[in-house]
Amino acid sequence: MSFHLRDATVGDVASLAALHVETFRETHGGGPTVALRESQWQRILSANDSTDFTFVVEDDAHQLVGFARGTRHDGGVPGYQGELNKIYVLKRFHGHGLGWLLVCQVAGRFMRKDVRS
Repeated sequence: MSFHLRDATVGDVASLAALHVETFRETHGGGPTVALRESQWQRILSANDSTDFTFVVEDDAHQLVGFARGTRHDGGVPGYQGELNKIYVLKRFHGHGLGWLLVCQVAGRFMRKDVRS
């Protein structure tokens, strides 16, 4: 099986929302509805803010299996400029290095934007 990593787009809102709900439930149980997540992702991805970015991972069938979001740090901990805001991978795809791939991509994007902490 191979995987493809790319930037999320507004066209991913529905599938990203469904993935977010499924992975959140696998990890934490419960959580928001798909409708709420769709609204949130629509707002985030429509903003076209270069300091707020999301990567998605697709499988061979072009189904989303994981994602990670990087944002400017909100200032809650002094001294940091950026943060890995969210990272989720479906449990059945754990062990394929997708989490590592997502973390590296987020870190790389921050470095290219001169966000170094």
